[in-house]
Amino acid sequence: MTKMPGVTFQIRLETDGSPSERKKYVRLPPPLASNPYRLRFVITSGSRVASATPALHSNHVTHGTTFKRSLFHARPFESTNNGDFVVELSMDSPGVFEYFVQGKDGTRGTSGFVVVDPRLTVPNKSIKKDANDQKDILLPLDAVCVLTVIPKWMPVVDKWPAYFESFAESGYNMIHYAPLNTRGDSNSPYSIYDQLSLSYDLFGSDRHLDEKIREKKLGDILKLAHSEYGILSITDVVWNHTAHNSAWLQEHPEAGYNLETAPHLRSAFELDEAIMGLWKDLTKAGIPLALRTEEHLTQIMNLFKDTVLPRLRLWEFYVVNVANSVAEFKKLWTALKHAAAVALMERLIYPNTDVESVLKTYTDILNEVNSPFYKEHDEDVAAIINNVWNRARFFRVDPHGPKLGPISEHDPFVDTYFTRLPLTVATHQLHPDARCLANNGWIWNGDPLQNFAGPHSKAYLRRDVIAWGDCVKLRYGDGPECNPWLWAHQKEYTEKMARLFHGFRIDNCHSTPIHVAAYLLDAARVINPDLYVFAELFTGSEETDVKFVSQLGINSLIREAMSAWDPKEMSRLVHRYGGTPIGSLTSKEEYFPLDMLGHTLDSAFFSPVSEGDDIVVDVKGSSTHALFMDCTHDNETPHQKRTAEDTLPTAALVAMTSCAVGSVKGYDEVVPELLNVVTETRRYRNAEAHEGIIPAKSILLHTHAKMAREGYTEIHVHQEHDFISVHRVHPITHDGYLLIARCAFSKHHGSEVHSPIVLRNQSVHIIESAGLRVQAHLVASSSSDDLLSNSGPYGPHDSEAIAHARDERARVHGRKTIGAIAGLPCFLDFSAVLTTLVNSREEQLHGDNQGMQTILTINGQTFLPGSIVLYRTWMKESGMNLVVPDVTMSPIPPPMRMAVDLTQHGGPSAEPSPLLVRKLVMKPPQRDTIVDGIQISDYDLGCLEKLWKLMGVDNRNRGAEIMIQMGRDVLDSGLLAFTEKRSTWPPGLWEAVEDFGVEDVNIALFRCGTEEQDAIGDGVYDIPGHGPLPYCGLQGFMSVIQKVARNNDLGHAICSNLRAGPWMMEYVVGRLNKYSAQNPKVLALANWFSERFAIVKNISPSFVPKYFFQIIFLAYNAVRFHVIRRVSQTAAKFICPDTSSLRVSSLETLSQALLMTTHQVYGRVTTTSLFPVGKYPESPFNNSNGIASMAAGLPHFASRHMRCWGRDIFISLPGLLLVPGYYDAAKSHLIAFGSVLRHGLIPNLLDQGTFPRYNARDATWWWLWGVQQYCKQAPEGLAFLGVTVKRRFPPKRRYRQGADYLKVDETDDVPGDEGDIFVSVDDPKAYAYESTIGELCHEIFERHARGIQFKEWNAGPNLDHAMRDVGFEVQCGTRFEDGTGIVFGGNRYNCGTWMDKMGDSEKAGTKGLPATPRDGAPVEIVGLLKAALRWVVEDVLSSPVGKKVYPASTVVAQGEYKFDCLHFLNDALGKTVSYIEWNSMLLKSFEKYYYIPKFPQEDKDFKLGAIELINRRGIYKDTLNSSQPYTDFQFRPNFCVALVVAPELFDPDHARIALDAVKESLLGPLGIKTLDPKDWAYRGVYDNANDSDDSSVAHGFNYHNGPEWGWVVGFFLRAYLYFHTIAPGSNSSKKSEVIGWIQSVLLNQKNHIFDLDRNPFAGLPELTNADGQYCHHSCPTQAWSSATLLELLADIQK
Repeated sequence: MTKMPGVTFQIRLETDGSPSERKKYVRLPPPLASNPYRLRFVITSGSRVASATPALHSNHVTHGTTFKRSLFHARPFESTNNGDFVVELSMDSPGVFEYFVQGKDGTRGTSGFVVVDPRLTVPNKSIKKDANDQKDILLPLDAVCVLTVIPKWMPVVDKWPAYFESFAESGYNMIHYAPLNTRGDSNSPYSIYDQLSLSYDLFGSDRHLDEKIREKKLGDILKLAHSEYGILSITDVVWNHTAHNSAWLQEHPEAGYNLETAPHLRSAFELDEAIMGLWKDLTKAGIPLALRTEEHLTQIMNLFKDTVLPRLRLWEFYVVNVANSVAEFKKLWTALKHAAAVALMERLIYPNTDVESVLKTYTDILNEVNSPFYKEHDEDVAAIINNVWNRARFFRVDPHGPKLGPISEHDPFVDTYFTRLPLTVATHQLHPDARCLANNGWIWNGDPLQNFAGPHSKAYLRRDVIAWGDCVKLRYGDGPECNPWLWAHQKEYTEKMARLFHGFRIDNCHSTPIHVAAYLLDAARVINPDLYVFAELFTGSEETDVKFVSQLGINSLIREAMSAWDPKEMSRLVHRYGGTPIGSLTSKEEYFPLDMLGHTLDSAFFSPVSEGDDIVVDVKGSSTHALFMDCTHDNETPHQKRTAEDTLPTAALVAMTSCAVGSVKGYDEVVPELLNVVTETRRYRNAEAHEGIIPAKSILLHTHAKMAREGYTEIHVHQEHDFISVHRVHPITHDGYLLIARCAFSKHHGSEVHSPIVLRNQSVHIIESAGLRVQAHLVASSSSDDLLSNSGPYGPHDSEAIAHARDERARVHGRKTIGAIAGLPCFLDFSAVLTTLVNSREEQLHGDNQGMQTILTINGQTFLPGSIVLYRTWMKESGMNLVVPDVTMSPIPPPMRMAVDLTQHGGPSAEPSPLLVRKLVMKPPQRDTIVDGIQISDYDLGCLEKLWKLMGVDNRNRGAEIMIQMGRDVLDSGLLAFTEKRSTWPPGLWEAVEDFGVEDVNIALFRCGTEEQDAIGDGVYDIPGHGPLPYCGLQGFMSVIQKVARNNDLGHAICSNLRAGPWMMEYVVGRLNKYSAQNPKVLALANWFSERFAIVKNISPSFVPKYFFQIIFLAYNAVRFHVIRRVSQTAAKFICPDTSSLRVSSLETLSQALLMTTHQVYGRVTTTSLFPVGKYPESPFNNSNGIASMAAGLPHFASRHMRCWGRDIFISLPGLLLVPGYYDAAKSHLIAFGSVLRHGLIPNLLDQGTFPRYNARDATWWWLWGVQQYCKQAPEGLAFLGVTVKRRFPPKRRYRQGADYLKVDETDDVPGDEGDIFVSVDDPKAYAYESTIGELCHEIFERHARGIQFKEWNAGPNLDHAMRDVGFEVQCGTRFEDGTGIVFGGNRYNCGTWMDKMGDSEKAGTKGLPATPRDGAPVEIVGLLKAALRWVVEDVLSSPVGKKVYPASTVVAQGEYKFDCLHFLNDALGKTVSYIEWNSMLLKSFEKYYYIPKFPQEDKDFKLGAIELINRRGIYKDTLNSSQPYTDFQFRPNFCVALVVAPELFDPDHARIALDAVKESLLGPLGIKTLDPKDWAYRGVYDNANDSDDSSVAHGFNYHNGPEWGWVVGFFLRAYLYFHTIAPGSNSSKKSEVIGWIQSVLLNQKNHIFDLDRNPFAGLPELTNADGQYCHHSCPTQAWSSATLLELLADIQK
């Protein structure tokens, strides 16, 4: 079985299944039938169309199957493990195909088109001249060098081989033949008389030679051209018209637009008849017929305007005939016939029915109706007059026109628009209307998609068409059924041409209906699937060009160098078609190395990709491929448009582009004028090898093809004055070809020259130097002194060699030959070994800039307009060297070798000298050494060569792959760049990062500026012109690099900074070195960087950004890979199920990106820790360097007391620490916060245990949730409850270990040794007591059962500048007396949950007023309480281990106390409540107290309270018994937390109703609205800087009253998944549908987290404003926003 190659081109589709605008046209490389590549279509999971069971419909066919454009095959998209939806096509055939995506519901996306390049091949010997190697090699489209010839100027076909040899030696590998078919009366090859016959004059004088013999003879000669000379053959196909005298028109006039098939042309025909007969009117008026002057033309046009046009009465084609219509109406009126007009008039004039009044009114109406039509008529007549005037001026007055003779019947005033068929046996029975056929032509700036002969066009009437009088326009209609004979005839013609030729040029393509061309090309491709198709399109629109190209499968569009009007425009064209910039960071799909696909290219640069080396190429969409012509057969020559001397520089500049190139026969010989294909009667001469610019052009074309085969896709174009320099460079090795050309647009040129060209660390070698001198310039030649003065890097040239070089100028040049087409007399000052035009010298650099540079200085005296110099360039120390080649390997064709050899000492037979043409090859190794554990050849090892080896790109395939990976689209940018296959890794990189721990990753990749300043005293890198990076680590650089690389934006500030100096490299290494003192593992990475950067610092600045980016990219992805690999192999396989493959879904890459949030927020800082530094009594928490901790978010919560927040950490802990298996980190956080338990509460702000703050009622329950999850997921399980924790503050006596534990009352504390008091970290009481984790848990339960009431320590403005005194009073307790077991707490003036915004605007009156106090019983706290009780009951107390380590099975309530939110009665005193009872209380009471039923009639079943405050039903209360009762009934998303942690509390049907309400009203793009948009308090835009007097928003008062928070999304989606797929009453069969909807929500998170331009912190934000708008005051990456989604993804994959 044939193995599939490891190359996949991937098109990621939009959410509706359509390709993006850029991807609607995609060009792919030629495939191998024996070894196809894949084309993958991807629908991102969560896309709209994904839920509609999408299928890819395409008319793509595989090898051996006939293509049918209208036959579409459906292939269903497939998804595994909730991944992206994928369809793959095996690409084994060239051609064009269309595709679209359609769902089962009928929804369909827009179509996309894929054009696969043809497999053009030439015999290998045509390049290598190696008789032993006859295998055909691929000719890439960019290697095409095409020459246009007009066959009627060629000799008979038997004599063509001599021309083939000349063409091949000149460097052409393709000949484009104008039509070879029998020509019409005009003798133009484009006016074909008979499409099915070949012109007899190509075969000799025998007109009666059988057509089959003609076809065979032509076929044989074209095969010879291919097999012996390596020349492919192309011909024009002319589908749009036929010769006006084609015999078959008489039998099939319906094939054209005549007055029967196109009656709308009658007015145009009558006008044309009048113009054709104008000579009679002139004769009658006595106006001379010989037109020569403007005055005479004016006289004629006045006659035409005043006499001829009025006589035609053209307005009658526009307007209603009023007189006739009124007369007809009068008859109807008087006869009382109820016609529509009569009924209308009765209504208009009633009751006046006087006949005259009626007729007058009717006349007025008709005149009003006619008014706009008269205006239209007048405008068209004005156009007629203008167009006829201009056309007549051109034909008869313009000095550049043909200046035709007297106006006559046979030579009318202007060209005719219609052919009148003669009366013959075949036509005499035709109606006269059928014998009038519209001629073809073209329209300036016409719409190519509009048929200008169609019924909706007035082009023929207005005389807009520039008509070809010898061509009749063909009328195809909408399909073959409209004109069967014509379609069949043209199909037969097309198939005949496809049998003979390798490709087509579509003549007049822009006027050929697309559906016609598609039909005929499809027929041709059945004959020859590898048909090469190119065309000229004069559409003036790139969008329209793409429409033609994509639907027809056009491979190249002709672009014309002669369209440039000055050197600047010429340089722009060269740049446009030249390739990507030098030092490019990524590569386009159309430049994918063809040898990596397995093609034979006569290039050993890349090697075929094996199936194990899977390479995925993101398809970004293509531009139309160019065939850049120095001159076409339709262009005026340089001699006519510029100067003849410009022939050479234009040809050279064209040859340096990275596209197909071409010319016209005669250009290279410097033929002075455009040859008229109609009137020219001379024949071609077979030019000699030294004529015109042929010696120089030959080298240029051979070089062009070589560059294309070997992949020289990068270019730099620079224009100064009339000089243009072009440097083509290889993207991997950076060797290249440098052209310096001086244009000759004008004979007048200044003395300014191109400034010196400096090539850093590059050497040069001359390939050719040439200057074209025409006519008067023949006498000019350089003196001996000029030549002797040249001193290049080769040493001084001796006089004998100079003499031989001068002898090259003594050749006899182009001569005018009678009866033959010949060029101007000219002289080519040519040499392939030296130049006097440019001086080159090498110089060593010293100081910081080590290395060398080559300086090329232009000699303004000798480098005249019309001159060029071409150099070979290569990087110093790249392992490349110049050697003397074998003569058969010379890049110079045979006729040129003699000229080169003559410059050597002693002539052709002499020994090779230093002047001989050389070849650039790799130096052979001499000895080996070991670097980073690998063997490296160490023979004076070049620095660049060493760098390639150190980066692993000495395997050139890997170099190309890295560029491909760096250019990935946003959603694919998270894909792995490495696999387990170590052979693809750069040397030493695996070893440098494989042992990284979580802290090491944090240092290497992340660290915001505050953390960096805190830890090592530095900050983020600030790029001039861009600004500070988001992180100090590699992610900071990648956040800029990713977009810069994707867009190949080499002008970005980061690139400028890298070229200017090594500061960025020194920063990367320097910070790692500083960190290595505490984190020694990062030193290996620092050293890895240092070794490579040391080389990068000394290469050419042009390439520094490329290598810096690649090194950062490799290291960044290496660290990521090891994180992902470790986690997926040890804890969470769903993160990356297969680390041996690069192919993962976007859901997996999202999980990997979320995982990296752990490493963003988890690290060590100096100003805070989990414990007071050095104060905790036991290891490992007494580390003098502090303990790594989790930041709530970055950069706002990076350091000091603001870093560690209780609720944030424990909301985040399951997702960010437990899911990836970072159990030690989770444990340290649980112990740290447990150690500061005080008042029965876990602090909100830890402040490393120094001054923790206890103002949160929910942090405690989140800590307990963290303990539960740790015990369930960590290996030690419930044994964790027995871990001993030293307590920062002395506990109440009741909770101190020993005899009094749980035996004494809280009030029994000994005076002076009270519990819960604040003590400093240096106080002996600090850490004097200890408890187990289990004891801490029980203490929390019991303290809440017994009631908590205290005032915060240090209450006042130093603790909180805005809070009122009463706000520092903390209260909470449990209501047992009513059997609910619900925990209550808080008051109006504090905010004890996550919605903790404290008002502080005096202007707005909000200072000291919480925006969302949520006192009472917040729904999520009740859920967390229930989850904790359930865990104790079901897991802890039912387990032998749990019973052993948990201190009690009951809690004891105590005392009477009054809070704002509840009142405990005396009968609660001393009551013992078991965990089982408490758990049961909540289970029974929750729904009754919290659910607001959907229908009022159900209210009686619930404890609703103030029912008049209900404003939305089918939801759960946000709080219970709050001090502001209306807030209980506000619709907020907090109940989603309870749904996840304690789903047993909820009636599943009620839960689904409430969840659907969230989905409908609260869910935003990235977060969830914190308040119902219908609520009076809703304000969706958070602005903390708002200083207005609006109390609802001042100082960000609305922080939690509308803005959309990210972390709640995870809980909502987890709840949605559970209650719609698992909970009782759910439909498990709809699981895939539910997950699909969840994925549609996550699509926003995917796009956000991977778009590093919009989101440089590479995380999910704390919050957004309304509808996902960016919020400036939000943390751009927040721990809990990622954590809860990571838990969701774990749920999905379970």
